[in-house]
Amino acid sequence: MRPVQQPAAQQPWTHIQVLIDKLDDRPLRDWYAVQDVEHGWSRNVLTNQIMSRLHERAGAVPSNFHAQLRSPDSELAQQLTRDPYILDFLDVTEPVAERDLEAALMARLQDFLLELGHGFAFLGRQWRL
Repeated sequence: MRPVQQPAAQQPWTHIQVLIDKLDDRPLRDWYAVQDVEHGWSRNVLTNQIMSRLHERAGAVPSNFHAQLRSPDSELAQQLTRDPYILDFLDVTEPVAERDLEAALMARLQDFLLELGHGFAFLGRQWRL
């Protein structure tokens, strides 16, 4: 059996610097290192995940997935139901109605598609499937 490298040994030095600079807690630093290696984050994504406190959201919803599903499926189901969503990019500072949240999301999506330029189109909102 071959020894497996620790997550920190699999990361670029800039990622290790982010972990050291942003996190004082060793177990938390190790958790983010494992997640970084597993998901292949860029340095900016790693920084964003730390700043948005991903460790508090990941798998935070109580469930019985581990008891009812096999290991890979239970972990995937738990990741799919993590809570809450971080929508900082919408610049919404107070609780909003679902309609207002949809409008903010669609405005950002429309801006993004238009920014892509030639070959992309925004056809409209709420198309019936």
